Amino acid sequence: MEDKGKFYTITVLIALAGVLVSLIVGCFAGGMAGYWVATRQVRETAEEPVKHPQVIIRPELFKKGFRLFMQGLSGTVVLYVEPGGPADEAGLREGDIIIAIDGQEVDKDHPLDKLIRRYEPGDRVKITYWRGGKRETTVHLGEHPDKKGRAYLGIRSMPLPMEFFEKPED
Repeated sequence: MEDKGKFYTITVLIALAGVLVSLIVGCFAGGMAGYWVATRQVRETAEEPVKHPQVIIRPELFKKGFRLFMQGLSGTVVLYVEPGGPADEAGLREGDIIIAIDGQEVDKDHPLDKLIRRYEPGDRVKITYWRGGKRETTVHLGEHPDKKGRAYLGIRSMPLPMEFFEKPED
């Protein structure tokens, strides 16, 4: 009878040791995965100005975007327009705020990049934007230079509303 008690005790201790080892390995693996993802994102962010040196983020565009956000406008601030690209040919300029694509509002639930991905290269889309007032233009989407088969607008942008700001209550 005493042997059975020792057997059960040893079995429970081995099971607990297994759980403890699993927790340690899981924490270590999760930490390594988080480190790897963060390192990759930091590297991509740091390399962006090197890959696209023509993109200069001007402080006045951030100020303009914040001012319009405070007025309740959501959308995407155009920071850079690729010369000769689809947006350039349609007349979009730096500082424009894209507020809708084919009538679908651009907001945190419908970001511009996801809306553009719904289309194919060669599709025509109606873009509603803000430049001193509401305007519209039609863009003939191109093909993304780095991702074959994906629609391309030819801009760099910053989404509004900026998630880290909260609009004050009236």
